[in-house]
Amino acid sequence: ISELQYLPDQSRGNVGIALDYKIMISKDRKKWKEVESGEFSNIRNNPIRQLITFKKNKKARYLKFTTKNIADGQSKLGIAEFDVF
Repeated sequence: ISELQYLPDQSRGNVGIALDYKIMISKDRKKWKEVESGEFSNIRNNPIRQLITFKKNKKARYLKFTTKNIADGQSKLGIAEFDVF
């Protein structure tokens, strides 16, 4: 894995948009390793495709994308597209 792309749900305005992220990977779903984390700057005002580029390519069978903060205090995350390269 070299990068991820996250496109927020475009049908809900800026509701349900991830403001930050943590990416974890695993080969067996038992041991997880955090590989990237950060924030999406100005995503509330500009909810376009977000690119997360890894510092080094990673090998994994499983991937977790988590967020602690969702725009407008929502409990549901809206994703239009999520691509892994």
